[in-house]
Amino acid sequence: MIRAMRDKLGPWVVGTIMGAIALVFVFYGVYNPKYSGPTATSAGAVNGEPISVSEFSKELNRKTQQFQQMFGGKVDLAQMKMFNLRQMVFNEIVSRKLMVQQAEKMGLIPSPEQIRDTISKMTAFQKEGQFDKLTYRKVLESNNLAPSQFETMVKQDFMAQMVRDYFAGTINVSDADTKQDYLDQNEKRSVKFVLLNQATGGATLKFETKDFETFFKDPAKAQLAKNRFDDGVKSAEYKDKKFDDVKNEIARDILSAEHSEKIRKNNETFANELIAKFGDAALIKRAGAKLETSQLQPKSTFSIPGFGENAELTEAAFNGKLSKPMKFVSPLGVVVAQVKEAKNVDFSKVKPEDLAKSKRELLSKKQNQVFQEWMSQVRNKAKIEVNQNLIQGENS
Repeated sequence: MIRAMRDKLGPWVVGTIMGAIALVFVFYGVYNPKYSGPTATSAGAVNGEPISVSEFSKELNRKTQQFQQMFGGKVDLAQMKMFNLRQMVFNEIVSRKLMVQQAEKMGLIPSPEQIRDTISKMTAFQKEGQFDKLTYRKVLESNNLAPSQFETMVKQDFMAQMVRDYFAGTINVSDADTKQDYLDQNEKRSVKFVLLNQATGGATLKFETKDFETFFKDPAKAQLAKNRFDDGVKSAEYKDKKFDDVKNEIARDILSAEHSEKIRKNNETFANELIAKFGDAALIKRAGAKLETSQLQPKSTFSIPGFGENAELTEAAFNGKLSKPMKFVSPLGVVVAQVKEAKNVDFSKVKPEDLAKSKRELLSKKQNQVFQEWMSQVRNKAKIEVNQNLIQGENS
């Protein structure tokens, strides 16, 4: 039933009303502008349109119930603050009001007949396949809801959906775009690679006993090493170990960090050598690194463990350039990589329904992207007032 209502009315209306489970609305009194729920002070305003405390509280209760269902129990104040629920709810109300305001400017307003028709077709309010006013009225009364409240929500949700539909109608996806997106999602590559970073480079630095002695003569550095050890004991890294057993190891890490520029240059040198001698075990060992292999991954999510996503590397892996070893640099280090395995797409074997699905998903993604960019612009231009005490929970 909830799914059917969501399909008919959209997420905002259903989410708001389903909070009490028993939902129902009297089928008369459409759009009484004089009606308003009980308010004390304002929770905020959007371009001068107030957000009542009552409206905010109802939305907060609905969101809290959603989280309770997700986590199978109560949501206490600490958890609400951790998830920033109050701010989340306020942002959702602001977005809804902005969409309705924009819909009004664009002339996207549903007729009363559309509202009545939608409500009358909701199976939750039908008896023997027909809309039943008595059931509708009783459930409304049991939930202490006025008809204009629900009918206004339905109207607003219609308007929000009409705005989305407007933008959806401006976006098209070509067959070429669809095929490229299908390739990005289904063509896959794995690479063999050598990652050179601060950790591997630090292993190549040579420190002698006198270096450690000098290090620990500096009170500040000695204390830093002791703090690192204490943290390591707490994290179990140095569990059951004494400071004297690992102090030189800790000092080496700190000294290596101080030589970061030297390590970077060493890594660059090793990377250039590896391009010419990729796979040379002795050279890789001398660099303090190891030869690894990534998983088969699509272009859309391609990354190297410890190196992350890199647009240049990804492009090379999928355009054929990485058939030979290449070097790539990022703030995380240097990586030398070469494609190991390629899984290509043969469109003659791709089912039409799979391409059609890909086209639908790409269209939806582009529509949402355009809509979100537009909403961001609308929000940036809006005058939004916030009752910080209420949103932060200081009045609760």
